[in-house]
Amino acid sequence: MDFGNYNSSIHLYSCSAPAASHHMIPHSTPENDFWTAAGWGSSGAQAGRISSPSYPEDPSENCQEDFEYDDCPFEFNDSDESDCCSSITDSIRGHVYEDGLRYHAYHAGKYAYPNDENEQRREEVKHTMSMMLCDGQSFLAPVEEALEDGGQVLDLGTGTGIWPMQLAEEYPDAVITGVDLSPIQPSFVPENVRFFVDDIEDEWVDPENKYDYIHLRFALHTLKDRNAIQKASQEMREAGFEDVTEIHQEAALGLWPADKKLRLCGLFWRTAVMDGLKGLCSRPFQAIGLTPTQIELFLADVRKAVMDGSFHTYFPLTTVYGRKPFDA
Repeated sequence: MDFGNYNSSIHLYSCSAPAASHHMIPHSTPENDFWTAAGWGSSGAQAGRISSPSYPEDPSENCQEDFEYDDCPFEFNDSDESDCCSSITDSIRGHVYEDGLRYHAYHAGKYAYPNDENEQRREEVKHTMSMMLCDGQSFLAPVEEALEDGGQVLDLGTGTGIWPMQLAEEYPDAVITGVDLSPIQPSFVPENVRFFVDDIEDEWVDPENKYDYIHLRFALHTLKDRNAIQKASQEMREAGFEDVTEIHQEAALGLWPADKKLRLCGLFWRTAVMDGLKGLCSRPFQAIGLTPTQIELFLADVRKAVMDGSFHTYFPLTTVYGRKPFDA
């Protein structure tokens, strides 16, 4: 499998043993949790900053003293459909439906999670968390020059396609290809983005050295050879990659971090975990004989545990990138 000049951002997760907490978070609601994570505290609404469970109409006026726009690494721009072109056609948007959940039809059963709207929202929450942990950067590998010069990018397991489309806006001369088992990407995308439905573990048909940058994240639970992914830096060095770099971070689960950015990431990660429980457990638990009702009863206890602020739980986040030799 050819990784081009760079293979980067392999995000791997494993849960640590929970540590004892020094505090509890009472009256947890989505609104209070957002204000707490953002650093405004649950007293924000009581202090008159908000008059309803919605976000302030203009955060720059209502919360300027606590949260400057410079603190946020993101820019949100409305896409102009005139700059977009049609991508995946409706004819291949096939799905499988089970117990109110929707799954991909191509190589059905390989990806454990559904691909319905709830899962798509969850994927974009994970994307936002990942971007925040990376200080607003779409990647950490030193490939800016290659992308500015019109380099070819491949995003493996692209999901909703949010990462390629965001990268396409940052580097309009680059060509970004996203590949996924599920045809859940938008029909209209930037003209330098294309999507394909395929299995990334099948034999590749692309020419050797086609891509300047290959990106993969949140795929540990999907790929067959998980051991190789967990030892990505070692595998890459043994394969001859150079300048292999490994960066370690922690993704908190919940609102326990003191740092405001990590606390907001913790809220996003907890939301992604909570919203994914039913989709993750439905098929395997029914395969061992549990009914949907029994699964929901079990998940009720799981959700209580996830929301328990007395444990400081985090997931190690590892980012690995390396460069293929120029003469390879």
